[in-house]
Amino acid sequence: MRIRPTPALAGLLGVLAVAGMVGVSCLPGRTGVTVTVTNTSDTDITDLQIQYTGGQKSVPKLHAAATYRTKVNPNSSSALHITFTDGSAQRHAKKLDVYFERNYRGAIHVTIQSNGVVTWKDETRI
Repeated sequence: MRIRPTPALAGLLGVLAVAGMVGVSCLPGRTGVTVTVTNTSDTDITDLQIQYTGGQKSVPKLHAAATYRTKVNPNSSSALHITFTDGSAQRHAKKLDVYFERNYRGAIHVTIQSNGVVTWKDETRI
């Protein structure tokens, strides 16, 4: 014998399924943009700062050929600013040409090269 759900039960199950999907998407760690910074130079960089609207991440030292990964979720629309000191004690600052808002997802991959040049790839999405 096969049991069929009543229309009311089917509707309730549908509402619970949608509520569950919304709840999962709102869990901490599910939103935000992953920022990956890779030091491709042959020297360590120090005092790495990643700044965005409403926050900042700091890394005291990023070794040569090392990568740092973090998640950021700004308070509102934001760009990304990277500052660091290279192996010859020269300070560098770069505003990346990226745009993202609160609860955007995806990634921004940043590469710091030997000559202090900063490149990036923006893979953010709503």
